[in-house]
Amino acid sequence: MPLLREAVEKKRKFIIQKLIQAGVYKPTDQEINSFTLSQLEKDYHYFILRGQNLKTKNS
Repeated sequence: MPLLREAVEKKRKFIIQKLIQAGVYKPTDQEINSFTLSQLEKDYHYFILRGQNLKTKNS
């Protein structure tokens, strides 16, 4: 498998795991596997990173 493709798949899997752990998606949601890396990154930034920034501002 080409190096770039491996890197993209690795990042997709990482982001999917984080979104599932955060409760954004359920492990049984099959639709998440069809999302592009860009779509996953948008959700990750919105739900995970933005949420962390809000927590630190409110503390």
